[in-house]
Amino acid sequence: LGTPPPCASVPGAAAWWRAEGSTTSESGSVLSGAGVYGPGRVGLGWQFGTTTPALSGTGVTITSALSIEAWIEPVRSWFTQVIAGRWSFASARDDNRSFALLLEPGPSLTFMVDDPSSRRPTEVRAAVDPTLLFDGVPHHVAVTWADAAATVYLDGVPIASAATAGGPVQAASNVAFTVGDARGPVRFAYVGMLDELTIYQRSLTATEIEAIVGAGRTGKCQ
Repeated sequence: LGTPPPCASVPGAAAWWRAEGSTTSESGSVLSGAGVYGPGRVGLGWQFGTTTPALSGTGVTITSALSIEAWIEPVRSWFTQVIAGRWSFASARDDNRSFALLLEPGPSLTFMVDDPSSRRPTEVRAAVDPTLLFDGVPHHVAVTWADAAATVYLDGVPIASAATAGGPVQAASNVAFTVGDARGPVRFAYVGMLDELTIYQRSLTATEIEAIVGAGRTGKCQ
């Protein structure tokens, strides 16, 4: 396998779940649910199936700049899959929607953020070549939201961006943060491997995202 690359130094994580047999993040935030584990990109990772219960918690509240990044190896579905977020699909109320990262049929990676200063949530949809995304190997996905723009990255490359209204992020403190599914009238189950899920209270730079991708199986510095 050769010499592994150095770890990626990316400070400022609000929550980082390594998924090494535990649902406790490096910052101490705990998700409820046992989790199912198998080979990930960095050691072990979560394995989600169509009937795997979502992981959920209340300790991830973002009200300013935001980034989410993780390694995924998804299985194609004709239904919307929620990778992670704090968003109720059962309600159109602003205070039930904060942020969400989805994999939608098509496929497209979709990043949604509810900014109460705007009339509509910011939505960025990035069409993805299915032969690339569903090729049986892990891919890195990252999304960033700041004052000027929201951006979706795949394997370190920006693939879509949209202007933001520049306001705060809706806290939606009465809605649980969920991983692998979401609250709604139907299931939004994510199917596949999910590893190294990390949330930041700032917008990651393109250089930082490239460093995470370049670190590969070494992962981020602890």
